[in-house]
Amino acid sequence: MPSFQELHLTPSNAAALERLGWSPDDAGVRDTAPTAARGHNLVAFTPPVPAYAAPALAGLLSRVPQGQQALLLAPPGQLDEWGALSHQLGREAGLRIQVAHGTARALRRLKADAVDLVIASPETALSLLRRSALRMDSIAALLLA
Repeated sequence: MPSFQELHLTPSNAAALERLGWSPDDAGVRDTAPTAARGHNLVAFTPPVPAYAAPALAGLLSRVPQGQQALLLAPPGQLDEWGALSHQLGREAGLRIQVAHGTARALRRLKADAVDLVIASPETALSLLRRSALRMDSIAALLLA
């Protein structure tokens, strides 16, 4: 049985996954977490509930270097669900997460360099990009939900 450490997850993300009920021997964890943590492209088909993507998100969050960001694009109706899951996974690591229902607050936090993970709809992300708040050269990882 592999350990979370062998799956390239940071200790804080491994602990969060374990608290959420995942085990390193679960197929969903073994197949997605290390791939995402290594920065490789990953396509995972899961039920339309963010909880099933927790291992992939934990892997993605494990690889975001200091000074860069991750971007999670989701349908507007699922932003809060993705935000809740991201906060559970990133809390112990001290990740600064912004769920962007609109551009105002996200714009201020991005310009202040106070965000590690932006969760937004594609439309909101495009608006932040057009306003130069979201810079593609600072995005280290992307999750399309």
